[in-house]
Amino acid sequence: MTDDPSQIHRYDLGEIWYDNTGLPFVYALWMGRKECCSEDAFIEFIEILDSAKDYAKNHFQEIASDMPDKDNMIIDDPITYWKKISFDLDKGHTEGLKLFDRLIKEQGLL
Repeated sequence: MTDDPSQIHRYDLGEIWYDNTGLPFVYALWMGRKECCSEDAFIEFIEILDSAKDYAKNHFQEIASDMPDKDNMIIDDPITYWKKISFDLDKGHTEGLKLFDRLIKEQGLL
């Protein structure tokens, strides 16, 4: 590990993925098994996650100002960066996940 900033390489996985596939990158995905709980509990959980997502999207400034260790971020302006991110799972994201799954299996990584 080096302390010399000129020797540090930073990569945006989403940008690299998009440049090579033309598909959006999925950074995180909430998944659950329906049989683990009742349908009402599952629906409530989805509503809680959607509410948290909506809150975050409407409070970027507050979240950014409360970030611990923000001085070590690799991006200068997290709010601008966050506004570029899709927080939904659409057809393009699903296609990207399927491609990622296929590629990691072809490479023997899973």
